[in-house]
Amino acid sequence: DETYPNYMNHLHGNSITKEDMNFILSIRNREATEFRYPLTHTEQIIKRLQLHEFEQKEIYNFDLVDKMLTASNFFEKRDLLFKQMSDNDEISLRFIEEYFDEANAPDKFISTLAKSWNDIWNYVYGNNILTTERKDKYLRYICEYVDLDDIINLNSEGNIKAYFEENSDILKRLYDVSDSRLIDVVQACDIRFSKLDVEVARKEVLDFIFENGYFNIKIEMLQSLFRYISPDKESELLKRNYSIIRELSYEPLTKKINNEFEQYVEEIVLMIDTNTDESLDSVLEIIKKGITVENIYKLIEKEDVLLDNLKSCGFDTLNDNMLKVWNEWIHNKKLKACWDNLILYWEQGGVTEELLEYIEYGIEQFTEDGCPPNIDPSLVLEVIKSDLEDIC
Repeated sequence: DETYPNYMNHLHGNSITKEDMNFILSIRNREATEFRYPLTHTEQIIKRLQLHEFEQKEIYNFDLVDKMLTASNFFEKRDLLFKQMSDNDEISLRFIEEYFDEANAPDKFISTLAKSWNDIWNYVYGNNILTTERKDKYLRYICEYVDLDDIINLNSEGNIKAYFEENSDILKRLYDVSDSRLIDVVQACDIRFSKLDVEVARKEVLDFIFENGYFNIKIEMLQSLFRYISPDKESELLKRNYSIIRELSYEPLTKKINNEFEQYVEEIVLMIDTNTDESLDSVLEIIKKGITVENIYKLIEKEDVLLDNLKSCGFDTLNDNMLKVWNEWIHNKKLKACWDNLILYWEQGGVTEELLEYIEYGIEQFTEDGCPPNIDPSLVLEVIKSDLEDIC
């Protein structure tokens, strides 16, 4: 009935406009208006609408949501509205996308929506239509304004964590999120960076990430860390990775590597082809820390070092594997030829094929140094029996 709006206005003392009344009627008749349909007396409209009407798609209106986000009442109606908005329906998603750009209080909108819709970031993250810039905008508001408990819920499938970890320049792109909130999010979502641009002025955030171990031991990450802490030494990472890390003496990095030492050796020290200049001290320390025998073999073969003192390699730590490791030094001709090494090897393992190999490749040095006067005759006898009597 066309007189109904006029009758209602009269009854309520003209407290709403004809357009306001038409909006109410459109909801009751289930005839949706445009999202931008202008409302004048929005609070009066909200009061007149029934609870169940906030569960209808026709309720979607920019002015109405603006009012509900700032009003100190209407909590039950607002909860129903946002519950409906979180249903992944095409109309709901379109409203969210359009309203986000025009909301009077986009911070309150995202923080309120996050409480109702745990999948909001999963939707954004997995939406191939949304641009990177658009996804970043959602994330900036989530990081800055959503309660941390809600952020943890939004990250239930690990997609906030994944987005941070996949984008090395994320700290730069989240330019208007405060340092303290970024730190909170990194901690709450247990974000572990494998690559990270450090050429941004986010010192507080970067210090937190590095000092608290929120990074993975990857060569790109180590390069980022050195670029931030000691840029003049960064190039050394590809030549003598562990040695330069020891020289840096950055406790958080040392602790991180020690906690994942076997993986570090396999994926960094042994994996980088150019990493062949580790110092002897570094190689011996790696061996002492208890990596697998197979990795010790690979390490000895890879590094350009000469072991001068056989006793310094595993004499007190390698136990049953000691001779196997010593043999590897010999196979690679990386054990210095000297009588102390020869005698020590014989005392521990007797005359073996490896010892004979060692004598053979070092015969010139042994001959030049001369046989020690106090050498055990049994050693000489065993060597003579092996057809290498020329040693003495």
